[in-house]
Formats: sequence, structure tokens, C-alpha cells
Amino acid sequence: TNDIIYKMNGELITSDTQMRTITQDNLDTEVGIVLLRDGEEITTTATPLSSRSVEEGAFGFMPGYAYDKAPSFIKSFGYGVQMTAYHARELLLLPGRIISGNIAPEEGRFIGFKGIFDIFKRSVTTDIESRSNVSAPAPSSGGASSPNTEEPTYFTLLMIANLTITLGVFNLLPFPALDGGRIVFLLPELLFRKRVSPRVEGVIHFVGFMLLMGLMVYINVLDFINPVTVNFP
Repeated sequence: TNDIIYKMNGELITSDTQMRTITQDNLDTEVGIVLLRDGEEITTTATPLSSRSVEEGAFGFMPGYAYDKAPSFIKSFGYGVQMTAYHARELLLLPGRIISGNIAPEEGRFIGFKGIFDIFKRSVTTDIESRSNVSAPAPSSGGASSPNTEEPTYFTLLMIANLTITLGVFNLLPFPALDGGRIVFLLPELLFRKRVSPRVEGVIHFVGFMLLMGLMVYINVLDFINPVTVNFP
């Protein structure tokens, strides 16, 4: 607990996607790992097993995120900008990573209203439990109570942030009926001073809208047939 995975097979770890890729590429093979423990580097090895379930994790544990407490609002704002850019980039690269096999299709699936509700409910429950653990005294070896130093989680806040960024990025995609699609139709007018026929534009947006509605119905039905499962660290 609280060890930070710094390197795997000599490669500096900068994202969970990178760690997942290295793990999948080395299943049932010994992996060299450099840990940061209380600021000290520790070199060790571990073998990610293909026989372990998703809930167990290939290494036998579920990695979480290391939180940095920002010293000021400006630093916090900078972290927010970095994470927004990172999340947007991961969304745009997701289809390619699924096609290349770096991410399993079930990990990159769309979820509907039920899936969002289930994850949100799990997030709230986990956050409440983490705060109960923080406030509850932990028994010491001498029989007296000592404060529990476990950090509270912020999965609900992360869920809201992820939804906001995802909706923003998705809405800017150059697809009819989305804002990104409308921007595409503005380009000829900006570049050539000639607007696309409003009737043609309307038909294309209508077709795009119907396709999006069909996709939404499919995604929401899939939420009931094959409910999404999320494992929090």
C-alpha cells in the first residue's frame, strides 16, 4: 500500500494506459519494476498472471492513483488543465487502441443512463465508506485507539469531471447533428465565402441525429443485458 510504480521493464510510467499495455504484453512473464516507497527507489520483479480474474488484477492487486496535494490554487488549476488534456487525448486514441488490441473492447464500451447511474452509485458509496474509515479510530497494538490515516477517496468528483470532459470532446467530433458537425459546415463559408445549401445541411443533420438516437437506444438496452462492472482501487 502507498508504493508508487515508477518504472516497468525500464520504461518510465506516466499513465494507467501505459501500465496496462506493458502488463498485457508481458502476461506470465517476469517484469522488472522500480517502486517509490517513501521517496526511496526499490527495484523488484513481479509476474502478471493471465489466470487471475479482472477483479484480482494481473499482478494480484488493483492499482490506484497517487494524489499530489497542490500547494496553491494556481497549481491546482494547472493540474486540472493537464488532466483535461490527458483525458481528451485518451478518448480520441481509444478506438485505435481497441483495434490494435491494447485495450479490451469491454473496457472501451459505451455506457448509457443505467451504466452511469450504477457507477455513480458505486462512487458515492465508496467515497462515504472511505470517509467513515478516516473518522473511525483504528485499534493499536496496545489496545488503545489510534487515528486511521487512510486517505478519503474522490471517485464521485472524478466521475463528474470525466462525464463533463467526455461530453465536451464527443460533442466536438465532426459528426452530423453534433456541434463539431455544424462547425464542419461552416468551414466552406469561412474559406470560400460559399455556404452549403441549408436544405442539404438539414437533411444530413437529421440523418446524423437519427443514427445517434439509434446508438443511444442500443447502448441503453445493452446496459440491462450486459451491465457494466467497474473495479475501484
